[in-house]
Amino acid sequence: MAKINVSDLDAKIRAAGIPIHGVSIDGRIDFDDATDEQKAAAAAIVNNYDQATVDAAKDTEETAKRADLGELVGAKLAAATTANANDLAAIDTATAAEVRTIVKRMLTREAKYIKFLSRLA
Repeated sequence: MAKINVSDLDAKIRAAGIPIHGVSIDGRIDFDDATDEQKAAAAAIVNNYDQATVDAAKDTEETAKRADLGELVGAKLAAATTANANDLAAIDTATAAEVRTIVKRMLTREAKYIKFLSRLA
């Protein structure tokens, strides 16, 4: 048997409702009190387990998550950039009090964006 993720294989067998004590790296299953039918089902899970397929599925999921995250970050940045551009344009004709309000709003927006990015790390 090829190299396997024992904890993943163990979880698959337990999820099938088969009472096991554990799975070894070579695919051996230590049963608690399983019926012959449950032992056969567990053996089938081990025999059909393909770590390369499991890893490929996880990689595909991670790639999709990164793409979604990239879109979200891009959208947040675009919104903040547009809002800041509008505020910068407004500063040209603003009074001193309005400039303070605009700058405060821009700094608050940037702080929120930084907080958003820090939660992703």
